[in-house]
Amino acid sequence: GDPAQFQGLLNRAIEHTRAAIVSEPRNQQARASLRTRYRLLSVALEDEGNLDGAITACQRGLTLAEELVSESPYVPDYRAGQALCYHNLAILVSHRPHGDPAEAESYYRKALGLYKRLRDDSPEVPRYRLLQGVTCVTLSQNLCDLKRLRESEDSCREGLEILQKLAGDWPENPEIRFHLTHARNVLSNILYSGGRISDAASILRRAIESWEAGDGVNKVLQKETAATYSNLAWILTDVDPKVHNLTEAVRLAERAVELAPSNPSIWNVLGVVRYRAGTWKPAIKALERSMALRSGGRAQDWLYLAMARWQLGDKTGARHWYEEAVS
Repeated sequence: GDPAQFQGLLNRAIEHTRAAIVSEPRNQQARASLRTRYRLLSVALEDEGNLDGAITACQRGLTLAEELVSESPYVPDYRAGQALCYHNLAILVSHRPHGDPAEAESYYRKALGLYKRLRDDSPEVPRYRLLQGVTCVTLSQNLCDLKRLRESEDSCREGLEILQKLAGDWPENPEIRFHLTHARNVLSNILYSGGRISDAASILRRAIESWEAGDGVNKVLQKETAATYSNLAWILTDVDPKVHNLTEAVRLAERAVELAPSNPSIWNVLGVVRYRAGTWKPAIKALERSMALRSGGRAQDWLYLAMARWQLGDKTGARHWYEEAVS
């Protein structure tokens, strides 16, 4: 539906719930409802680009969550709601321009501690294990941003192990399969950042094997798997002879855009891979598609477009796009 309409409905629901709380301030059910609505409002505000508003809404939800846990520390729903608020706040803080990764890390660790305790207290509830695994993976991305690659890898592998066990228990669950594929993509990026290129490629190949063996019918996974194909294509253009394979890289990048035809980043990778394979005209076609999807493109589109046009003898076009890229 219309995002503005949804946000308006949320705001009205929040005002209605706040009014109910004024008349009955100790009503925990109403405050739990308000906590959830603030969380949903934060998501809606982030989607429309209002990051500060999203953080404020999430903080208000967190305040309510902390009050509920303080009053009723043994109610699982209240602790799970508090953990989710911490997790969402960590993500929002990390999305800030010039954000503080250390602040985000503190929120991730608070969420992770709560999920671990929920898992220990209620081992029969798989949802808590799933959320613990997901939080380990998102924390690993934060640690990678902080250049703490060993800790980052350990956290991601912990999450991956949890998700693999869950996938073994519930192989048809699309949410678990999605998070498992995402975890493999994240781990590959961490390994690649640390120069372990062959290991990074192996992780992605495992994810692709899973998709091609049966997960291909799962539409939830399709966009995340497109990123897997695209990431592996990028790795295979590396000069490391253990992984270098331009023919396979082109095939994988082309498969990626079949799975996610509206993703400009994946079209950009296809353009770069085709350029490195020496197919200039197909490279230009992919890069122009990336630019169209981004309403004009970005520097990496323009730089490779300049180089491809230069290879084709279009010196004027090459200079134009080079100047765009470096300006």
